[in-house]
Amino acid sequence: MNPMKTKIFFLFIILITFFETNAQKTSFETWNRILKVSNVEWKTIYTTCPNFPKENINTKEFTQSVINWNNQYPNEVVAFYSLDEIKSKNPSPYYLGLPLKDAQHKYQNSFIQWVKESKISDRRMIEVAPSFPDMELTKESFDFEFQRWQQLYSHEYESLINAKELTALNPNYKGFIEVVQFPNFMGGIESKEKPVLEDNSNNEGKLAFELKLMNWVFVFDADNFKKTYGFNPLFPKTFNVERYRTGIVEKINETKRQRDLGNLETH
Repeated sequence: MNPMKTKIFFLFIILITFFETNAQKTSFETWNRILKVSNVEWKTIYTTCPNFPKENINTKEFTQSVINWNNQYPNEVVAFYSLDEIKSKNPSPYYLGLPLKDAQHKYQNSFIQWVKESKISDRRMIEVAPSFPDMELTKESFDFEFQRWQQLYSHEYESLINAKELTALNPNYKGFIEVVQFPNFMGGIESKEKPVLEDNSNNEGKLAFELKLMNWVFVFDADNFKKTYGFNPLFPKTFNVERYRTGIVEKINETKRQRDLGNLETH
């Protein structure tokens, strides 16, 4: 398995374990917070939602009862979210411990939860990970955009998982987590011609094209790389960038020479 993918895999295992362990606590805290901040009265809740759980909000029994209530009384759930006091705070059902049955609810996953629970500010996100995908996207869109972000902007991914706001919530954090050794765009250039996106390309094809184009710009239009992508890629100190560029050109030239000699098939 690719070393970067291995690190990412184990990081997500850590995140999933962490959030599963703290799910009930988060539910307790979130319910307390939303009811306190919204200033909604219990009388109002029970008038609107007569079957709303009556257990102590800080108990495991409440967590299970509220899930049962969510499943058994969908009309009351709608009414609860329609209360002016609740609606003004727009709480996520996910953080309240409620299953997301409505396909139109925005997608939540462990990484989104980690970022949101960290309460990292918009200003800091722009500073640390300006290309991070919109967290309000649907599941299918976010999954692809998150993968795309990790591949194209792996340095941002590394910066974000090491940001103090996020590491404060990671009990397994032992120090800087290194993800990036070489940019993911390296390799894949077969011609000096600027890559062109093929018609009817799927998401994977589009991502492969973006990586190839990024590499092409890095090799053949280096002066405009930062202007185009907003950053300069980082490499180990021992890595010779100019030799890499020269090597790509030499390989392309040699491939062309072999084809001209008839030693290679022409595609």
